[in-house]
Amino acid sequence: MIRNVTILLAGVALVMAFALYHLKYRAEAAGRTIASLERSIEREREHVKLLRADWSNLTSPGRLDVMARRHLGFKPTMSRQIITLERLASLAPEREPDPGLYDAAAFEQLLRRLPGEADREAPDSDALTSLLIQLRKDAAKSGERDAR
Repeated sequence: MIRNVTILLAGVALVMAFALYHLKYRAEAAGRTIASLERSIEREREHVKLLRADWSNLTSPGRLDVMARRHLGFKPTMSRQIITLERLASLAPEREPDPGLYDAAAFEQLLRRLPGEADREAPDSDALTSLLIQLRKDAAKSGERDAR
């Protein structure tokens, strides 16, 4: 009888040792996974910090002012440009705007000037914007030549 109990207890001890080893292995694997995730989170936090710094740089008023002047031809607002609402109402035109300004044919001609855009259904907005900026620059240059 004692022999059977001893064999049974030895079997239980082996099963418990195996279970303990298995739990230890799973705990270590979970610890490695947690450490890996923590490293990944820290890298992402650093990346977010860099992106926020970059965004702050890109949206700084000084940079936007320089870019607006360079690419859009904007100039600083002068005090003589600031007027009251009543004065603005008196400057408004008495007639409706010229419908030719919004003519679809004029827009189509503008689209035909875009390389490779004439036969596409939806024009590339970046290319259209670039063309409009270029047209504005060309108009400004021709206006400077006419002023001389």
